[in-house]
Order: sequence, then C-alpha cells, then structure tokens
Amino acid sequence: MSVHTAKQISLKEYLKEADENKVQIPEFQRDFVWSKSNMIKLASSLLKGYPIGSFLLMQNTQEYSKRVIEGVNINSNVNGKDCLLVLDGQQRTTTAYQILYGKGEFRFYFDYGKFIEILKDENIQSAKDEKLETIIEDSIEDLIIVFDLKNKKRPQSISEELSNKLFPLDIILQAPRGKNYSTWLGDYSFDKAGGNSAEFTFLNNISSIFTERLINNIISYQASQIIIDGSTSPNIVCTIFETINSTGIRLSIIDLLNAKCFPSGFELSKEILKTFEENPIFIDFDTEDKNEFIGLSIIKIIGLLSKKRSCKKSDLLSLDAQTIKQNWENAVNYLVNFLEFAKAHFGTIGIKFLPYKDMFVPLAVIIGDGKFDKQNADHVKKVEKWYWTCAFTGYFDNATESKSASTVKEFLGDSNNLGWLDNDNQIPTLIENSKMLYTSEFNEIDNAASQQSAIYKAILNLIILNEACDFQGNKKLIKDLKESDLQDHHIFPKKFLASQNPKIEKNEANTILNRTLISTIANQAIKDKQPSIYFQDNQLFKGNLLDEKDLARHFINEEFTNQKYAKGNFSKQNYDDFKKERKRQIIEIIKSKIA
Repeated sequence: MSVHTAKQISLKEYLKEADENKVQIPEFQRDFVWSKSNMIKLASSLLKGYPIGSFLLMQNTQEYSKRVIEGVNINSNVNGKDCLLVLDGQQRTTTAYQILYGKGEFRFYFDYGKFIEILKDENIQSAKDEKLETIIEDSIEDLIIVFDLKNKKRPQSISEELSNKLFPLDIILQAPRGKNYSTWLGDYSFDKAGGNSAEFTFLNNISSIFTERLINNIISYQASQIIIDGSTSPNIVCTIFETINSTGIRLSIIDLLNAKCFPSGFELSKEILKTFEENPIFIDFDTEDKNEFIGLSIIKIIGLLSKKRSCKKSDLLSLDAQTIKQNWENAVNYLVNFLEFAKAHFGTIGIKFLPYKDMFVPLAVIIGDGKFDKQNADHVKKVEKWYWTCAFTGYFDNATESKSASTVKEFLGDSNNLGWLDNDNQIPTLIENSKMLYTSEFNEIDNAASQQSAIYKAILNLIILNEACDFQGNKKLIKDLKESDLQDHHIFPKKFLASQNPKIEKNEANTILNRTLISTIANQAIKDKQPSIYFQDNQLFKGNLLDEKDLARHFINEEFTNQKYAKGNFSKQNYDDFKKERKRQIIEIIKSKIA
C-alpha cells in the first residue's frame, strides 16, 4: 500500500474542495449522524483553535460509488476521478462544512452581544489580556446559538442578525448574502454606537479581539491530510476503516461490495431487502442488521461458487459486480433450500438456534449442488453427521473461512476426485478427527450455560427435533411456535434452587441440563414454581397435563416431577441426579446422530 506523506491544508481550502465536489463520501460510509450537541462542540473547538483531528482520504479509482458531502450541491462538471474519498473524518468534515457554509438543517450563530457584555464586565481591552483565555475556555460553547431551519424566530436577514446581536458563523470563510465577517462586524459597531465615537471605538476594539482570538483560528486552521493511493486493495481499505472506527459501527463486507456494485446498477442493499420480501423463511433468521446473516451468507455462498471457491474476506472483497449479480439468485435459492432443510433435519427454526452461523454456508453449497440428492438417505445422513459433530466439537470456533472451503471440497470433490458424498473413503477432516466423540462422555455439556454456546444451541435443536410440546394445555409443538414466542425455561427455577440448603449456585442452575424450550406465556405462568407444582397445575395445562411421553420429549424423566422433588424433600443430590439422568438421555440422542 502506498500512502502519500501527510500534508497540511487549510480548513478553508479543504471545505472549498468539498463544496466543489472534489472531496466526497464513499457509499460504504454510513450517513451523517452527529447530533446538534456534537456539532456545537466542534464549532467551539474551531473557534478556540483546538485541533479536531486529521483526515484520512483515498484517491478515487471509480471502483466505489460515492456521494457528495451532505448539504453540498452536485456539480456534474466535476470529474469524479479527480475527487478524494473520506475514509476517516466524515462527521467532522460534514459538520464543519454545514456550520461554515450555512447548510444542513441548522444555522449556527455566535452570541456576539453576550460576548461584548462579558468582556465589558471583565474590563478586557486587549487580545493579550490573560483573563481572556479563561473566558474563551469557559464561555465559548455556551455562546454558540443554534436555530433549526423550521424555527420561525431565527434571523431571516442580516439586519435581523445585527438587531439580535447574533454573528452568523457561515460568513467566516465565505460571504453569503454579499457580506463577509469584517463588513458585518463594522456594520455592527456603526449601528450599535449610534454616533457615539467613544462607543464606536470600544466596539471596534471588541471586534478586533473577536477577530484575532476567535475568527482567525478558523481562517488560519491547518488540517492534516493522509491520502491513500487509489490502488490500495479493498481488503486493506476495509481493515483501515475497521481500525479507525473500532469504537463505532464497523464497516462490513456488504458495505464495501454495495459501493462496488452500485455503479453497475445492482444495488446490493436493495437486493437483500428484496430477498426478505420474496422469501418468508428469512424472517425467522432476521437480525437488526439484515446484512449480518442473510446478506453476508449469500455473498459467502457466491464466494464458494466462484472460481476461487473461497469465502475469505479478501476474496469476497475482490468479487466483481458482474459475478455477484450473475450468481445472486442462485445463491439466494441455495440458502432458502438449506434453511428449509435445516428446520426439518436440525431443528434450527430461527437465528438464535444456529450453533454457528458460518457452518450454514458450506452446507448450503453442498445440498444445493447437483450431486446432493435429498432422497438419498446416505447423503442426508452424512450431512447430518457433519452438522452434529461440528456443533458438539467446537470445530467452527475458529478459521471458519478456510474450513468452509475445505468442507465443500471434502463433500463434493473436484474435477480429479470424488468427494465424501459419492465415496465413503473420502472422510472429511472433521469426521476423521472426531472418532473419539462416539465414546465420549460429553462433559462439556455440564458447563454449557451460555446462550451463545454452540453446544447449548445444539441441545435446543435436539429438543425441537424430538417433537417436544409446549407446557400449555394445547400441547402445541415447539417447532410450530415463532422463535420470538419461545423462552429457554429453567426446569428447576433459579430462585427455588437458591433457596435450598446448601444453596445451589446460579452457574449450576443455568446449565443447559436444567433448561428446555417452552412458550413465553407458559414461562410467565410458571415463574418460580418448582416442577412438582407446575406439572400438576390444571390451570396451566388446561386440564390436559403432560404425560410420561410428553416429558420424555424434553428429556425429562417423570419421577423428577413428583413430590419427592418438592420443597422440603429436595436436596442437591436430587438435583445432581436429575442432571445426570437428563444428560444420559441427551448423550444417547447425540450418539445416534453422529454414529
């Protein structure tokens, strides 16, 4: 990567370049989001002469779509190849531009009348007066007045500004309405002096102090620029962006590809929204950011279908718009088909039931391939075996991109070799290295208490697959309920366990061995009741109590619901026996899945 030597540029020149469309924002940047209070702080820093940070820019290569700074008029005569793209400094650039060019939804003024009063009260007569430093430090931010454009009380003309003693900040670097800052200050002194020569002299002196100690800080401000060469790879651009935005919203692969696809007329962000509208199954796998799972999974599938057969970040970022466009619909179908397959075969009815989000990408490519036959029991069994082995061994805890690519190759083979689907001897690395799992005691289950744990989620999958029903009287199957309507319920409530002597600690109560899936409504009705009470609650079950088979589908032995395990009779040994028996049943199911 070639980086130009950092150079200094006046703020005036920098904002002029932005106004002329020579500095723009790449489309992968988020929108301008700074609040009014943040904008006031920046205005205050500029007036005080404080540094506001450097600006990191990149030469435009026409690879990324771009937009002008918010508030700037588009100039179609400007050659886009010559503009610079802001990587770091968008919020500061936009704020400074809107304040000093009078653009955006706010207009910024300085309470010049109040400033004069303060200096008069403190008998400040010179810009070198030591007391002035304290006044500037303590008072400047409070003297910045902001009006919303919708506010009818804001000054509508220069005469109203003079009348209200409000100095407009947008005349410091330019002269909108035909009046620059020195003319405005001269008019103010003349108008307020009212022919009094002594007052005129006093106001002119204040004007000089104001100009020297505040306005000149903005006029002479030098901004530091670092300009990255336009040949810099997208992967490095993404890394740089993530590094400098480590405390905010990070740039994603989708953001960069969206900017890359935009010029070709293929708007990635709109296509992702379209997939949600056309494929209802995606609703169950939605997140706050639709790019996070569905969008990125589709792109990764395209990466695995490409010539490189890779979903590494650098390879995904090198995908061209045409490849993404041509493979988009096919990749969407791969993912839709797999999510439907996963619901039926793995019990993954929603996003919070995915042991690993990334494990779905290679599996989607495998079952979407023409070599895979859903009617072939051997093919289905191999995919299921890989899924459960992966979930219970932590295989996808790291290096997911390389493992995704190798898994596809191991299943499907290549032009020279058959894969595991068609050759039983071509056993995938995961399966080969996990043979000891068949005789394992699965001790990791005991400590699986985090809802983010792959083992925790995989056991919830097993409960769903086991045709477990809700704890309400309708006995509706868990798999038929919406993900948002489900809770992973403590079978023995934490409060009940904490009341025992000796006390059963929170970490022991939260284990997956003491959790099962029921509806939110049932969970709220049970609250802190112990199983010996709520499993006999006719009102909860509407007279249709769960029988031995219903409980077994939750891996619960009926004996643990009777009075022997009620408060007064209960002991930690009882609880340990309950967990031991439940673990035995779960391990039995796991071993049948990976055999």
